[in-house]
This record gives sequence, structure tokens and C-alpha cells, in this order.
Amino acid sequence: MAFKVTSSAVDAGGFLPCWYSRTSNNSSPPIGWANAPRGTVAVAVVCEGEAPGGRLTHWIIYNLPPEPPGIYGGLPVEPDLENGAGQGVNSFGVPGWTGPENTGEVEVLTFTVFALDRRLDIPSGSDAETLRRAMDGAVLATGGFTAKYLGNP
Repeated sequence: MAFKVTSSAVDAGGFLPCWYSRTSNNSSPPIGWANAPRGTVAVAVVCEGEAPGGRLTHWIIYNLPPEPPGIYGGLPVEPDLENGAGQGVNSFGVPGWTGPENTGEVEVLTFTVFALDRRLDIPSGSDAETLRRAMDGAVLATGGFTAKYLGNP
């Protein structure tokens, strides 16, 4: 069975509600996964956005436990979480989620979840490039979905 990734906040290909934008509550969305492969020790999530202004990293979170299979929305904006996960620094210079902005133009968000065969030995607050290097050779499976955001300017 394929590694499946969903969110109760948005259907794949749908529009992310403004609650998750940085001009509203800036709340991280809930993410769930199913059918993680045998041997999954940790999970990482990356959300990147493609907007007219360029590519942005909105969220980096890693060393999530594979069970329970998902994370609640509204995680704190800090590098270390109670469940042992770390949050990386996004394109906005802060750890954790920073949502899209109300620009009046569509931003396409890609949420990618990585099932890993080990916990990553990187410090909290690492950037996306550091995460990608650390995941080299550790990825058992990936899953994900895209969503769009269109806020009124």
C-alpha cells in the first residue's frame, strides 16, 4: 500500500482556508499519514510554496514519531516540540509554520511527508538544505499533496 498523506484542513488540490495564512491566525495545518513502511523510525514534513514572487519554504518539521500517524494543527512556533520533533527555520527566518500571505495571487503549496529509517542528527532550527542533506539515504517513502492559497490583498 502507498504511503498516504492528508490534511483535515484542506482536500488535495483544494484551497487552504485563510485561518492558516500569516495575515490571519498563522496556524499550522494538521497533517496525517497512513501506511508508513515497515522500519519507519521518524517522519519529516516540508511545505514549500510556489508564488509569483518565487519559491518559499513555509514549514520544516522533522524527527516526528511515526505514531500516532499525524500532527495536530496549531503547533507552537518554536524549534523544539514536546514530542521530540524539531522545527527548522523557514524562508521567513522563524522555526515552525509561517503561512502564505494575502497577495491576491494564487500560491501553490506542496506538502511532502518523508518516512525515515532513522532520526536525523541535526540541530533544531536547521534550514531546508540541511534537512535534505541529512535525509540522504534515510528516506523509505514519500507522500504528499498540493493545495492552493488565494487571499484578498
